[in-house]
Amino acid sequence: MVISLLEQLGWMINMKKSVLVPSQRVEHLGFLLDTTTMTALLPPKKLRDIRRSIKQALDKPLHQTPRTVHSLTMRIQAATFAIFPARLYTRHLLYYKNQVAKTDNDWDRPLHLDSPSIQELRWWYTNLQAWNGRSLLPNTPSQTIFVDASNTGWGCSWKGQRAHGYWTSEEAAQSINWRDIYNSFNDY
Repeated sequence: MVISLLEQLGWMINMKKSVLVPSQRVEHLGFLLDTTTMTALLPPKKLRDIRRSIKQALDKPLHQTPRTVHSLTMRIQAATFAIFPARLYTRHLLYYKNQVAKTDNDWDRPLHLDSPSIQELRWWYTNLQAWNGRSLLPNTPSQTIFVDASNTGWGCSWKGQRAHGYWTSEEAAQSINWRDIYNSFNDY
């Protein structure tokens, strides 16, 4: 009934892409959407393909082209919808690729992968399956910590308690992200 109404209204229905039977698990835009667990997942074939590419890079870390590294990194980053830390664990790979792009115009000349990039690829090879699956529902935090950090000091608040202080010269030299996280976990 719905299909005939849509066709009467001028819509063209692509029957190959349509799912006409109620389903709790559907593949859409390269992800599995599971309404029983309310998660988005990478399909098994995509997981295997990414792991295979990572293994190939790890087997020959001294002979990787910037093009291959870029392609693999972008495939991992494209998985962000289903794998939470995808962007966190590709920072070194992206940095490596960007540094090579600045200094070398030949994206097909094999180069040596640097140690941090190899470590990231090892992390992905080991953890890809375990991290597959991201909730479609927003998390409701059980507690909230408020933190702030500047170049000179820090402050935080948790359950009505407050703390503040100044950085040592070594701590002040760290990134603002490091200072915020350090602040969060070391005061309470």
